[in-house]
Amino acid sequence: MKLFGIFALIGSALAEEQAAPTEARLLVSKKTETKILAENVDMTFTYKIYNIGQSAALDVEFNEENFAKDWAVVSGDVKTSWSKIEPDSSVVHEIVVKPLKAGAQNITSAVLNYRPSESEETVRSFSSDYGVANIIPETEYLRNHASHGVDWLIFFILTIPSLLFPYMLYNKSKSRYTKSKKN
Repeated sequence: MKLFGIFALIGSALAEEQAAPTEARLLVSKKTETKILAENVDMTFTYKIYNIGQSAALDVEFNEENFAKDWAVVSGDVKTSWSKIEPDSSVVHEIVVKPLKAGAQNITSAVLNYRPSESEETVRSFSSDYGVANIIPETEYLRNHASHGVDWLIFFILTIPSLLFPYMLYNKSKSRYTKSKKN
């Protein structure tokens, strides 16, 4: 991956400098900050839409179809639109979803439709692809990440008799064999 980045950097440095496109051109990035993907645990997907063109993108429609089946949308809209996105600007859109089923889930690209200018036809663009997400079962997630406060409380209550009874027997025995000193 680093080698690819180096070649891309060298290639872009050696390439002829091209003028920025005069019409609108949208780039869409899709990512999540969620490290642990688990059943019935919220995941936030952030979409950043950049207009790298020299004119405004018109009638922008965003559609995310990955979360229709086996997912519950907690907040955000899977379909939304903007009347225009100005040149050299960006828009951020977030969707919070909850997987309803454990296992491998293929999370593909979101679709973005827009018009680069008033006279041109609609252009379809796709976001970056998240790939296959391995959703772990809720029981495994809770076993590894829950606070276990009740478990520790039960443990301490169960250890009290095993510590208290020997101590009481020791004190009873000690008081029997030791005499109190009188002046």
